Amino acid sequence: MRTVQHHQNQCREYQIYRQENAGAGSARNRGLDMAAGDYIVFMDPDDYYSADDVLEKMYAAVTENGCEIAGGRLRQFTDDGEGNEKSWIGGDAFPRYGVVSYREYQSPYWYYCYIYSRELIERGHLRFPLYRRFQDSLFFIRAMLSAGKFYAIEDVVYCWRMSHKTVNWEANDCRLLREHLNGALEVLRLADENSLEKIFFKIAKQSYKIVDVEDLYLAIRNVFYNLARLVAETSLLSIWRKFNVTKYFLRRAA
Repeated sequence: MRTVQHHQNQCREYQIYRQENAGAGSARNRGLDMAAGDYIVFMDPDDYYSADDVLEKMYAAVTENGCEIAGGRLRQFTDDGEGNEKSWIGGDAFPRYGVVSYREYQSPYWYYCYIYSRELIERGHLRFPLYRRFQDSLFFIRAMLSAGKFYAIEDVVYCWRMSHKTVNWEANDCRLLREHLNGALEVLRLADENSLEKIFFKIAKQSYKIVDVEDLYLAIRNVFYNLARLVAETSLLSIWRKFNVTKYFLRRAA
């Protein structure tokens, strides 16, 4: 009870906006529309920052180093429901600490590990697509491409909870899976247009893997076909990788 009261008291220090549940992307867009500060951060309700001074460190990094985005490392964790946690460092490793070119880094994930200039977001008219799944990568990649570079700090900044929710991919005619793959298809197109080979290969590989694991190919074959065709036609992949993609698709379609 004291913990609940503590969080309620903390929330009174902030302005809270409520809306009907329309997905995470819609909620984040509402926050961006209402934001008045110079910098923006994002946090999911089941995660937390690694230390009390995380925002102070990220703010210093983004304001003192000529960048419009700055961020740090990710800690992934699971718990047993009784407050006992097991954690490990996750995410994509930075090539170095300090100023990093996004074309060198090319991670499509972990957007919540960063602080963003609101001017950057508004200048690029950046918002989240309204998918229920896989909407964050499109925002993150577009923001990073617009900024061109970011400042990577060595600290772990964000703690991300894993494996506490089960996704029902088959519900509503596989709606979530369709939206996930449509989001992935948009990321692949964006990567193809901007010659982001690392991102293209990572998202293609992840998309095929999720279809394999869920074994729901027949339910989403139209979306999957468009994804497979884009992979086969891209100039970013080598011939042998395209051959493997085509072979995979033909095996699934048999």
